[in-house]
Amino acid sequence: MVVGIANQLGFYSFLILVPFILLYLIRPRPQKMNIPSLMFFFTTRERRRKSSFFRNFLNDLLFLIQLLVFLFLCTQLLEPYQTYTHDITAENTIFVIDVSASSQVQDGGTTRFARAISKAKDSLGSSNTIILAKQAPQIALESANGGEALQFLKELKPLDTTSKIGDSILLAGELMSGKEGRVIVLSDFINTEGTPPEIAADILRTRNIVVDLVNTATGRPVKNVGFVDLTIDEKTTTVYIKNYNDQDETVTVSISNLQKQLHIEPKSIEPFAFTTPEKVTKVSLEVNDDFEVDNVLYLSAPSKEEVSVNVVSQNLSIFLKSAVESFQQATFSHSIPPIIEKNKQIYIFHDADPGKILPGTFEDLKKQVEQEGISLIIHAFPNMPSVDYRGLLPVDILQRSSGAPLITEQVNRFTKNIDFGSVEQYFVASPKEDTITIVSARNSTVIALQRLGKGKIIYYGIMEEASDFKFSPSYPIFWKGLLEFIIDKKSIQNLNAKVGDTLLLDRTERITLPNGKSINQGTLIYELQGIYQVGDRSIAVNLLDPKESDITAKEIVGQESTRAELKPITEERELEWEIPLLIAACVMLFLELVYIKFRGDV
Repeated sequence: MVVGIANQLGFYSFLILVPFILLYLIRPRPQKMNIPSLMFFFTTRERRRKSSFFRNFLNDLLFLIQLLVFLFLCTQLLEPYQTYTHDITAENTIFVIDVSASSQVQDGGTTRFARAISKAKDSLGSSNTIILAKQAPQIALESANGGEALQFLKELKPLDTTSKIGDSILLAGELMSGKEGRVIVLSDFINTEGTPPEIAADILRTRNIVVDLVNTATGRPVKNVGFVDLTIDEKTTTVYIKNYNDQDETVTVSISNLQKQLHIEPKSIEPFAFTTPEKVTKVSLEVNDDFEVDNVLYLSAPSKEEVSVNVVSQNLSIFLKSAVESFQQATFSHSIPPIIEKNKQIYIFHDADPGKILPGTFEDLKKQVEQEGISLIIHAFPNMPSVDYRGLLPVDILQRSSGAPLITEQVNRFTKNIDFGSVEQYFVASPKEDTITIVSARNSTVIALQRLGKGKIIYYGIMEEASDFKFSPSYPIFWKGLLEFIIDKKSIQNLNAKVGDTLLLDRTERITLPNGKSINQGTLIYELQGIYQVGDRSIAVNLLDPKESDITAKEIVGQESTRAELKPITEERELEWEIPLLIAACVMLFLELVYIKFRGDV
């Protein structure tokens, strides 16, 4: 510690003490009067006065107070200071902890994640902030004391995401802006996306922020063979397996009861194709390596259960029959009124003779739609207005019109990329309440959808006699898509995703995560590998990232965690005394006023 003076000219201010002391010495004295009876006492006091000249200075409290005021003010003008050693890293500590999939690598007898947590526990400060380095960097804990941070670290678990380590470091820099402290980055520095960690750290250092890069990888050789890609459709699934090692590897792929051995050369990728299984399936890789996350793959496919479709018509359309049968899950049947087969999942009413439909037929169908969830498609035909559908028709038929192009109003799974062409004749129809117009002709509803209870009712207003749509390649595609929509068949592409993808829902729903936890959200970023339950859907999510699976660091970044020493970073600072001296002078002035008031001079 060094005491110094910044303003040497301030010494001249002490000259003010000379007139102050002189004024004190020449101030008026009390007039002496000789009283004989008291002369004896004054003679004794005269002898004492000469020996206590300086003692009077000390006994005059008002003089001492005023002297101190002048001394404080004059000393303040000298701009005195003292230097001291300050630890700039002691106040705030921001941890950037890698929780990506590669943090689960077995490296040196433990995982890299466990090594990061251990180092973080040993480095907690008075104010701790924790940022999770993953696909989307997250501030998980902010300005917490040591106890709170320790409890958080105990409960923290790694995820299965990719990593944006550099972006996480930049986020730490934003939080540290205008503050003192240090940023401690605990990672294997396998950066799969975003800013490189070294560049991000250099950016912070240019802003005088202390950054410590602590590498949780030991540098020892690690082995990995894993799934890196997947292509899947309703018929065939192909998985891609990469050998990251420097030697050939023989691995076994297991799918239910199927096992297949594959020989993979160093640094190469081997595809393996198989028939897409139904529902949820786990594919595993039997191999001895250091990274288990990419040794497992989950698949989800819609059920291939058959759906019964019954066409009710007097004269069966071969075009309609062929289109329905193009849907492989459909079991086709034909009913001729008055006899209508029962217990079907979908009924298509075409050119039924109204005189042959038994009373109560449509009432029974309506009850089945509402309560049992069957679906009804009402197909337009020339004699349609003469049929009383008992309120089942989702549109009001007004009149017949001619010559109009068909316009798609709602693009969905059964109208996307479908060219409906035009019609020579059509029924002018207006939708009823709760009915959605899908396709229109001159503002008239041609295809409409209505949900009734548990089921659906579709109005299909394209008459075969008045349109060439039945000859179009889009015709069977449309009917296949419509039947899939009716039975709510899930798209296999929507049932399989990668970690880091985002799930967007129409409304808030209950989502069960692979770890068993349940949440209610409308959007979700997949951060865990496994099966997500969303309503009646099972969504398979996998890592499938070649960069994240490349667990061997190309170069060692930062200090190895077992050897890293996070030493205090100190600097010499000056403590200025001007403000304290001014405060002291003000305090003495206040005491002077109190003393004068107490003495009775005011």
